[in-house]
Amino acid sequence: MTDPPRPCPPRTPTTVASDEALSAAIDSLLRADPIWTRDTGAVGEAQDPLRADCDDEAWQAYLDVEARVNERLADALELVARWAFGEGRRCG
Repeated sequence: MTDPPRPCPPRTPTTVASDEALSAAIDSLLRADPIWTRDTGAVGEAQDPLRADCDDEAWQAYLDVEARVNERLADALELVARWAFGEGRRCG
């Protein structure tokens, strides 16, 4: 079974030069991707039992760690997108 085709918004020098524009382009790409959407739902479902077993303080600690992991992932995605653009990749 092959994965469905994934969307690919074009990257331009203007988009890549702006942190905000690049972040928005990456976010748009991910939100349109069926695999990302499926996996995001699965993460949410996996978090439900964890939340039920945690008190408010433990849950907040988890959310704080999750936020840092997400920030690191966002930085990595921007770095890879800029690298790919520098290598001549405009889509895919």
